[in-house]
Amino acid sequence: MMMLSFSMRRKLRRPALLLMMLLAVVAAGRVFFWLVAEDQPTVAAAAKRQSGETEQERQQFLAGLGWAVDPEPVEILEVVIPREFDETYQHYNQIQEEQGFDLTRYRGKRCARYSYVVHNHPSGEEAVRLNLLVCSGKIIGGDVCSMGLDGFLHGLAYPAAISE
Repeated sequence: MMMLSFSMRRKLRRPALLLMMLLAVVAAGRVFFWLVAEDQPTVAAAAKRQSGETEQERQQFLAGLGWAVDPEPVEILEVVIPREFDETYQHYNQIQEEQGFDLTRYRGKRCARYSYVVHNHPSGEEAVRLNLLVCSGKIIGGDVCSMGLDGFLHGLAYPAAISE
């Protein structure tokens, strides 16, 4: 019978212990950030769980975000996401990225934009529209905007408080 034995020299014990401690700290940090991310889901994460193919599905998605909108869109347009983003589209995509979407993967694609009248915007403004972008039955982005000249534009998440 053959017996194998392994021992660490004294000089190797300390670096090995430090490496194990470092790995434990990194693992704990990843678990912490994973739990924080679970507590604050993005709008895009909600959209992944909800198709946007039918009006009923779009209404469920918007109601889940807290929006009260008309039961039918006031406008449905076919839009083409540009292949090259100008400054305006770069800013718009930044809003999309902040809510977990990214329109760069849809460059050159035809999508539908569903526009709804919003009845419960916290600003109290009445001329507010919610635009929802849908590509191949999938919700890929959207915004809420004021129709006024000095209006606002923000993502789909229902704002807890409006700071002017």
